[in-house]
Amino acid sequence: MLGSNHFTALSAVVVTAGAVLAASGAQAQERIPGEYLVKYKNRNFTTMLSLKSTPSMQIADHNTFGNLLKVRINGAQEISTLVSLLKNPNVEYVVPNIKMHAQMQSVQGVDSVVGIAALQEQWANKQVGVEKAWSLAGNKGSKNIKVAVIDTGMDYTHPTLKSNAITGYDFRDGDADPMDLTSQQNPGHGTHCAGSVGGSGLVDGGIVGASADVSIMPLRFLGADGSGDLNNGIKAIDHAIQNGAHVISASWGAAVPRAQAQPLVDAVQRASNAGVIMVMAAANDGRNNDQTEVFPTNAEFDNTISVAASGPNDEKPSWSNYGKGTVHVASPGLDIMSTLPGNKYGKLSGTSMATPLVSGITAFLKAQDPSLT
Repeated sequence: MLGSNHFTALSAVVVTAGAVLAASGAQAQERIPGEYLVKYKNRNFTTMLSLKSTPSMQIADHNTFGNLLKVRINGAQEISTLVSLLKNPNVEYVVPNIKMHAQMQSVQGVDSVVGIAALQEQWANKQVGVEKAWSLAGNKGSKNIKVAVIDTGMDYTHPTLKSNAITGYDFRDGDADPMDLTSQQNPGHGTHCAGSVGGSGLVDGGIVGASADVSIMPLRFLGADGSGDLNNGIKAIDHAIQNGAHVISASWGAAVPRAQAQPLVDAVQRASNAGVIMVMAAANDGRNNDQTEVFPTNAEFDNTISVAASGPNDEKPSWSNYGKGTVHVASPGLDIMSTLPGNKYGKLSGTSMATPLVSGITAFLKAQDPSLT
């Protein structure tokens, strides 16, 4: 017979397991069935793997830098397996693995264009005065500064991007080729973001990023449909930290409670603690982020910048999120001209487009003074 204290403790674990299952209740459709991220307290890898795969649970992935395991739990044993995990004294928390999405307002109006006049429609650069900044500095940045563009990948063969591209990685497919794969849902989101960060301007009539001299590290975890999972997004952030990124540009996220996003919040904190400036899209729901939890953008630490979108008259597009306490700056994000895969260019809108301009400006400023936080 269980003692009263033991029974109370076990009841609490069962309640907690139920809470884990309901953690993303409002976003139940975003949960990846049967997949969970397990955060271990002990950084010793051997201890992390003391939990072995069983018929009811398989270890699918590990992240020693983030102290995380991804596990798959068979549906029939889901509650009992979660109870067992949460009773483990070395487990800090367990959350469902969920989907992350590119923060693009829509794929409507994507316009592959040809001609110098059309390619010079970079109103955003004029609005924020990047050319004046280049003139004052006497340079357009430095290839010593690395910007990790964590996204759908990048067309690193694009004439406007290839001179600034450095080695990246594809966490979606688990290989070293972070090529941006397009679809009806993804016209080239990551390639477009990369152009705003660091289009070289070397192509006659082509676009130029806020930091035309920079090193762009493409890290792919969003697929051709513009979505990816929490686990791979975290791995991409940790890869950027470990491989010398000075800036991370993150034009993606999910509207979920902080408890569900805790491993992502932890990853943003690891970046901040390492001195990596993380620039994140505020999202496109037209909501106040002081009242709506969106991650990673609401993970506020010393070295984070949350970005809303603005239009040509410094107006807020109706779809841009905002927040006096949680959003730090607005940046041009409406009808932004940039690079698209296949040697193309086009206009997209969203806080996704606002974010890489801030990332590029941040990289340009870091080139002038690497000690800036």
